[in-house]
Amino acid sequence: MSVLARAGERDAFAELSRFRTAFYGSLTARADAFFELTDALLCADGPTRTPVELSLLAEHRRGYGSLYGALNHGRSKAAAQIIPGWPFSFVAALTPDRTSWTAVLDAVRLGPEDDAIAVTAHQLRQVVERLIRAGQWSDGDRDVLVVMDAGYDVTRLAWLLSDLPVELVGRLRSDRVLRLPKPPRVYDPKGGRPPEHGPEFRLAKPETWPEPAVVTMNDTPRYGKAEARAWDRVHPRLTHRSAWKKCLKPSAQFLGWALRSVVIGGSGGAPPGCWTTACRS
Repeated sequence: MSVLARAGERDAFAELSRFRTAFYGSLTARADAFFELTDALLCADGPTRTPVELSLLAEHRRGYGSLYGALNHGRSKAAAQIIPGWPFSFVAALTPDRTSWTAVLDAVRLGPEDDAIAVTAHQLRQVVERLIRAGQWSDGDRDVLVVMDAGYDVTRLAWLLSDLPVELVGRLRSDRVLRLPKPPRVYDPKGGRPPEHGPEFRLAKPETWPEPAVVTMNDTPRYGKAEARAWDRVHPRLTHRSAWKKCLKPSAQFLGWALRSVVIGGSGGAPPGCWTTACRS
């Protein structure tokens, strides 16, 4: 058994070696930098947001300049080149009207090892506390509305900012799966534990959508009629892993709203329907 197992391991290593050799041979100029970049990407501990993060890993032994040189080399003339830089997190004040002017309230640079959600939560906390000290919010006012684009974990941010008067709204991917409220408990002679979550609410499958709690129809000057539907008390199913390891109650439910907005009979340039979620901290 051990001899066969070692023979299988040798075959696997030989196949991997042949694959790496073939891959290296398929690279044109800057082959060494491309090859180390691939190793660093495969060996990274978590998701990579920017290429410069890969240059800090042990598998990438060259400088970050060679990394961008390799990525830029061989690209078509029509493709945009990659420009070295650092990601930043911005907080800006928005106005009700449509304008390209924004008032930047805070800006923080994200490092390669930073947890983007933790940094964002700390940044929002500082901004909201400054607004409260400046008298921009007081008891009895409506919660501060924080609007985010896709890529932010709205549920986790709501948990981290649960002691602040903020309401979070963020975009959702169209393939997300949420959960409806758990049904009322009914006596079952067979026994068993009652369910912790309700049925699945799949954004990509309309047959799983119940009747919305709120439906609105408004006229927009640019696209025509816009319809918005909202379902209340929906939530993601949390698991006791990753960022939720420190949560004292992994089965906790952070109830919120799921909103779908779509333009009806608009012009050709109308935006497609999009999903957003709203959570009150």
